Amino acid sequence: MSVTVSWQHVGDDFHKKVVLVALVQMLVFHVLVQRTGANVLEQEFRAQRSLASRQIANRRDTRFLPIFTVYQWGQGLCSAASGEYGSCQPNNECVLRGGIPAGPCAGGYGTCCIFMASCGGVVRENGTYFVNPNHPDSTDGTGSCQLTILKMHPDICQIRLDFDHFSLNGPEIVNHICNTDQFLVSGGSPAPTICGSATGEHSKYLTSVVLT
Repeated sequence: MSVTVSWQHVGDDFHKKVVLVALVQMLVFHVLVQRTGANVLEQEFRAQRSLASRQIANRRDTRFLPIFTVYQWGQGLCSAASGEYGSCQPNNECVLRGGIPAGPCAGGYGTCCIFMASCGGVVRENGTYFVNPNHPDSTDGTGSCQLTILKMHPDICQIRLDFDHFSLNGPEIVNHICNTDQFLVSGGSPAPTICGSATGEHSKYLTSVVLT
């Protein structure tokens, strides 16, 4: 089974353009992250650099290896010039996994691999960006857009979405119901419908324990 994330335009007001960039993170059982996705990635990136520096400093014999740096493929976090975060990987592996090479990392030995998905896409990588079809521009029009998130590990019990940019038509002013634009999550615990602006916010959705 899987978790499905979708937004749809169901009304007649087309003046509000859809802007959606959501970072998908899969949280392992008993691990609750309280910080924003960007802060988590930045701190992990700094920790990787600190570890590499300590490994260099602890090497006593430098007669044959004056400079030695350890790069951990897929573990080192990096940032692209466009502002997205990714993982440092060999270029060919990034392409094979469906990623987007977004600049050099690891001293030029690797590429900063960014994962993005849009309408009809399937997320298999942690830290994937869910974007509207015209990203980085906004989308204007009717219809729906669905994204399926597959669990990377059976111990994952929670999906976290960090809304980097989120702008839909807001709810109607009387009953505050999302009649025009709707953002929905299904396949896990019951989740409320979202509309309006949620930039900088995040939501966590519990997945069923039987998901694979």
